[in-house]
Amino acid sequence: MTAACSADEPDGAAAPAANATSAAPSTAPASAAPDFSADTEKVCAGVMKVIETDMDGFGAAIGKMIANKEAKATAEAKKAQAQAKTELETVAKKIRSSSAKAQDPELVAAGKEAADNIAATAKDAKFYNDIKSVESINGTLQEEMVSWVEPLAPICG
Repeated sequence: MTAACSADEPDGAAAPAANATSAAPSTAPASAAPDFSADTEKVCAGVMKVIETDMDGFGAAIGKMIANKEAKATAEAKKAQAQAKTELETVAKKIRSSSAKAQDPELVAAGKEAADNIAATAKDAKFYNDIKSVESINGTLQEEMVSWVEPLAPICG
């Protein structure tokens, strides 16, 4: 069998090929992680812009909801609540879309988690029921907003 192998290949041809293959990984840097910093900065800026500017519609709808609740205008409060829900769902979609384009898989995952948290709040009837006045919005909204941005904080700072 040894004779058949050496007859098929020129002398020593198999050994250098094996050595060349095993030598290749040792010449490459062991921890050459990709540099996503420029892309991450760009994506984070886009996500933060969505949070800072696109939340205006949500804030306006919540304000209308509170005013209508205080005025005992239940039907109008429900309409404003539905608008707030739509606004939050839109923000979640934009964050999910923006972060999905990131090169860093951790940023993609963080954006998805943040968007999922926002979408969950949008569907949470208890969230809206707990907001009865301007005073009640501070604690309720602050708790929710932390969950919205917390996944992005370690990456986007």
